[in-house]
Amino acid sequence: MIRIVARRWQVLTIVVSAAACTGGNEPPKVPLAQAPAADTTAQAGDAQVGEAQAALGPAAQSAVDSGNALFRKKQYMPALARYRAASELAPDHGAPLFGAYMVAQATKDTKLADSVLAEIRKRSGPVPPAVHNFSDSALKAMPRRAVKASTSG
Repeated sequence: MIRIVARRWQVLTIVVSAAACTGGNEPPKVPLAQAPAADTTAQAGDAQVGEAQAALGPAAQSAVDSGNALFRKKQYMPALARYRAASELAPDHGAPLFGAYMVAQATKDTKLADSVLAEIRKRSGPVPPAVHNFSDSALKAMPRRAVKASTSG
């Protein structure tokens, strides 16, 4: 039993070490609010992202920002009111809806979460099916193989 626990800690240490070693030559991180719009569009590589950002005008952006500030202070109902106001100002933008969904998750309001997700899905369109080359039995066996590999040793 001690050997199994020691092996799991060894595997966990390796995984954490690998995740921590990101290379050190990454560009400095810039807060999203301070990033130039051209860089954000270029990184996304999609003209629709630029159009969606343009659809969120200054008044709606201000409402989303104040909703985010209220959300961080755990003032969920005033935050929800700000997200709803932003959604009315920018009905084609997803940011206010995601803010409302965060409030629904934080307050465990399943009715609100369901209605917001339905609206997000309605605006986003159908989700394409995931494509993979695994059979159902292979997918079901993956967790067993992972546990077996981590305990063998």
